[in-house]
Amino acid sequence: MATVGGGVTQTGSSVVNGATLTVANGGTIVNDTILAGGSAVISVGGVDNGSTISNGGYEMVLGTTSGDQIFGTQVVSAATAVVTSETVFAGGTVDLYLAGVIANNLTVNSGGTVVISGHAIANNTVISGGLIELDSPKAVLSGGVTFEGTSGEIEILVAPTTSAGYQNLEIVSGFVNGDIIDDTAAALGTYVTSSISTSGGNTVAVISGSLGSETFTFAGTLVSSTLVVQSDGNGGQEIVACYLPGTLIGTPDGETAIEALSIGDLVLTASGAVEAIRWIGQRSFAGRFIAGKSNVLPICIRADALADGIPRRDLWVSPEHAMLLDGVLVPAGQLVNGVSIIQAERVEEVSYIHLELAHHDVILAEGAASETFVNDDCRTIFHNAAEYDARYPNARPVPAAYCAPRVTQGFALQAIRQRLDERAGVRILLANAAA
Repeated sequence: MATVGGGVTQTGSSVVNGATLTVANGGTIVNDTILAGGSAVISVGGVDNGSTISNGGYEMVLGTTSGDQIFGTQVVSAATAVVTSETVFAGGTVDLYLAGVIANNLTVNSGGTVVISGHAIANNTVISGGLIELDSPKAVLSGGVTFEGTSGEIEILVAPTTSAGYQNLEIVSGFVNGDIIDDTAAALGTYVTSSISTSGGNTVAVISGSLGSETFTFAGTLVSSTLVVQSDGNGGQEIVACYLPGTLIGTPDGETAIEALSIGDLVLTASGAVEAIRWIGQRSFAGRFIAGKSNVLPICIRADALADGIPRRDLWVSPEHAMLLDGVLVPAGQLVNGVSIIQAERVEEVSYIHLELAHHDVILAEGAASETFVNDDCRTIFHNAAEYDARYPNARPVPAAYCAPRVTQGFALQAIRQRLDERAGVRILLANAAA
């Protein structure tokens, strides 16, 4: 066991497997590395600046740290402990363990985890694809949370007390496709109701259960249908970001959000042709009217589910909306595998927007080949169907003509599903479950 005493600064050293380094009151380490199997204790009054805790390394913080890079495990456990501007990487865990602990400006990268398991405070946290676990009824997320990238998550594991900092959690920015706030059954109790509204220029989501209610405030007036409250599959509820409005469509001038397009605007087809929008169909549903209806509830095709970079972001479509795969059109509902392609179990509200060209074709939505609207006697499902008749009073009904074969069964669909399932690791997951 080695000790860095008061008044001593140690720079650039390594703590090897089996060794323990203690930084005493008044001692400082700078840019040290705690290797796998090594450990360090930053005592009350001790300081760690810019060290790296390697995968398999361990650090106990009772004093202060700043700028550490966490690939292993760091436990912050003293009323005097303060950690600042640390980054948690894949495989890394920071456990904020005791009342009085303060963590400022943490960044949690994909595969990294921050656990608040005591009455600790995390201020101005950035979730860059990582996970925050709120494992204490008095855990506090203060100063707002910023989401960066995609697939970040806040998981609420216990019911908060009335003073908890996540009963009214502020999301500063960046909550997009793939990000999740999971209000587990242990925290929520039996689900009662949820709502999404706008207030004071912000978007407010409220989830209520038998153990109480929690409010999540998202900075800015998000379109309400871009947030969905749905079952987390384990008795709780989760908030996810959906882009139905907000879906990016390829045009000759670059990608444009679908709701910003107008009749007459030009879009790119998957073949590279340029076509004008003839009509835009719109329909919306309140969640209570479509509960349990798999033919209406939205489908999420996660980023990279179809191929590398396709789609580029999570793509939300209606179940009957077809994607062009292997030269055939497959409705999204036929592709659900529960991993890379999922269906929402519950929504507060959902809005669908469909583009119609002069003939049925395939355009690029989030980079994925996605069909345009074809009128197979279904125009009346849209709330603005009368708008088409007013614009084109002399239009004559014509038989629906698809640009490619549409499949809902058979060997072609089976081959596509198998390929996408294997890409998502579905077979591996099932094999592990069976074992």
